[in-house]
Amino acid sequence: MEATISDWLHLVLRWFHIIAAIAWIGHAFFFNMLDSSLEEPLEGKSDDVEGELWMVHGGGFYRLQKTFYLPEKMPGQLHWFYWEAAFTWLSGFFLLAVVYYMGGGILLVDPTVSDISVPAAIALSIGLLVVSFVVYDQLWASPLGKMGVPPVIISVVLLLALIYGTTQVFSGRAAFIHVGAVLGTLMAGNVWVRIIPAMRQMVAALKEGKPFAAEPGKNAKQRSRHNNYMIYPVIFIMLSNHFPSTYGHELNWLILVLLFVAGAGIKHVMNVRFEKTGQQWVPFIMLTILMAIGGFLYLTTPQSAPAEPQQSAPAAAPKAATNTPTKQAIDASTVGSIAGVVEFKGEVPEAKEVTLTGGCQQQGGGKTMLQSVQVKDGKLADVFVAVIKGHEQWQWPAAPSESVILDQQGCIYKPHVIGLRVGQPLEILNSDPLLHNVRTVAKTNRGANLAMPPKMAPIRRTYDKPERMIHAKCDVHPWMSAFIGVMEHPYFSVSKEDGSFSIDNLPPGTYTLEAWHETYGSKTQEIVISPSQEAQMALSFGG
Repeated sequence: MEATISDWLHLVLRWFHIIAAIAWIGHAFFFNMLDSSLEEPLEGKSDDVEGELWMVHGGGFYRLQKTFYLPEKMPGQLHWFYWEAAFTWLSGFFLLAVVYYMGGGILLVDPTVSDISVPAAIALSIGLLVVSFVVYDQLWASPLGKMGVPPVIISVVLLLALIYGTTQVFSGRAAFIHVGAVLGTLMAGNVWVRIIPAMRQMVAALKEGKPFAAEPGKNAKQRSRHNNYMIYPVIFIMLSNHFPSTYGHELNWLILVLLFVAGAGIKHVMNVRFEKTGQQWVPFIMLTILMAIGGFLYLTTPQSAPAEPQQSAPAAAPKAATNTPTKQAIDASTVGSIAGVVEFKGEVPEAKEVTLTGGCQQQGGGKTMLQSVQVKDGKLADVFVAVIKGHEQWQWPAAPSESVILDQQGCIYKPHVIGLRVGQPLEILNSDPLLHNVRTVAKTNRGANLAMPPKMAPIRRTYDKPERMIHAKCDVHPWMSAFIGVMEHPYFSVSKEDGSFSIDNLPPGTYTLEAWHETYGSKTQEIVISPSQEAQMALSFGG
């Protein structure tokens, strides 16, 4: 029931937020277009009239004038445009709280990005909004703010620091939203702290019969222009949670910078079109926009095909490069095996519980436990054990053509740790009726960042180089995590729930094994395999 209420609250707030934002952005577009399109009045120039604009719409004509005076008789109502900004910011902040602060902060913090606690992350989130506006406001209110280029350069540097810093602390999705929240705070703060007070000051002076003071209006227009350039980047950020390939990318900060450059650049070209000034810079701006979009497309285009044809699965034929004729053939009558167990020593860390929401709540039963440390009866599961020395002289069998399955089920990866051979197919499934994405972080092999909507055909991949371990994540649900060990030989295993593992068909000899765990790191151990014998092995992790 709690999750349902949260989902309904999320829906209502997002709906209201979008409506308020459309109203605010619409007014911003209109007035910037109006200011940029004013022409000399038909009656000729006047000191009290800056310009006018004739428009046709809705079966009639509109004549709008921008003046520096109030009529002798005040109208019954003077329209102000500020509630749109207030409602947009308030609904956005409450939406931030519902989505990212509630539910244990599962979308706010990604343990693979930083180890910040949820309370600290929430405090940092709120602090960013406050500090960012204070720094920005004081910069542009100071004498430095009237110096043209220098405050622009400082603002750009601070923005770059904000983008990069948030991606190093929050989850990718939360980092993007927080950059948008900061920009939205600057925009709303501009309206309420600078623009509206300046307008009230002008109205009060004119009502008192004082000469028109242009300075407050200039300051207000400056802040309005700032808001104008932030609109397109903020709109993208509002939509970014639908595109994991952007915020889930390992260079997500660079992607956001590129899209910010493209958005602000497009807005500048539109402004120049209306103002009919600064046309000489348009080619340079357009080239910059194209370069930014090109960089974005390059970064987000998969480096390898998302799926491979079935017939390409037996890719192990090239193993002749490593299994050369000089290697020794294995005598099947003499091979032995390893029967091992992984024990856990010390105090078992408290399991971290994740409260699921939405579709995940329905699929996962409401709650799930993070999979990093799985201990039962003193035995440790999900330890990847592999031979790393002593196997080199043997002629290994070819990689199997049978696929290894990695499934997304109940909003977790199953299994949590898997192993496969170089050239052996990996099939990634989505058994949940909701959107996931698969991002693999690899150093030796090619990574991937692929959306997987419900009922999508399995993603089929092979790896052509050995690597321990490839990290698989879902950026839509950041608690989802799995690890893939890719080996050039078949001598590896993963410990089960009871800590047991086995490695079969090892020729007689002395071997060095490496055991890897995502929390406790790696350790090595030697073992001797006698002909046709099963060797016992015990490993231990923990404190």
